[in-house]
Amino acid sequence: STQSRSSAASDVYKRQATFCFRLATALHERGHDVHVVAARNDDGPDFVEHRPEATVHRLKSWQPPTHEYYRLVFPPLARRAMRRIMAQVQPDVVHVHCHYMIGAAAITEAERRRIRTISTNHFMPENLEPFLPFPQWFLDRYSRYSWWQMGRLMSKGAVVTTPTALAARAMAERAGLQNVLPVSNGIDASKYEPVSYTHLTLPTIYSV
Repeated sequence: STQSRSSAASDVYKRQATFCFRLATALHERGHDVHVVAARNDDGPDFVEHRPEATVHRLKSWQPPTHEYYRLVFPPLARRAMRRIMAQVQPDVVHVHCHYMIGAAAITEAERRRIRTISTNHFMPENLEPFLPFPQWFLDRYSRYSWWQMGRLMSKGAVVTTPTALAARAMAERAGLQNVLPVSNGIDASKYEPVSYTHLTLPTIYSV
């Protein structure tokens, strides 16, 4: 296959979300040059992490008080960092894993540079509700806005995918994305093969 330079935008990487890590690993094994843009897992400035599967560009982030590990990258900082990183990396394709902060910045900058974008949605806006300390009327309005924003941004890409057919239907109904492809995150099916118990000794259970 032809080697390419790809950039993946994900608000979380490796520690909390392994789908982007598995994809980066598979692409690297096929000879592609992979760059990932993700939030830092701790406090501090932007830095570059050279990992076996990819070059990871970590962005300055903040810990929200309502979540134990999720990190926020403020949109102006995400946009500025994305302009700098894409100018340096010059990717052939951009793969976005969320339409929030880093993903939104990646889609916007890729469109400006006329770089092909693939969007994969792993997240439903309602998943945020337990972590937002606001009344339900506000959460309902935010959910509708978030679905609209998902459709507006992800529709700019060449392809939109999501892990399940159910999620694809929800994205069609609520975000107006009509041609979403259900594509698995990449489960290792070999780990779920039936196991032979022929040579196992079963315990003897006495009931009194």
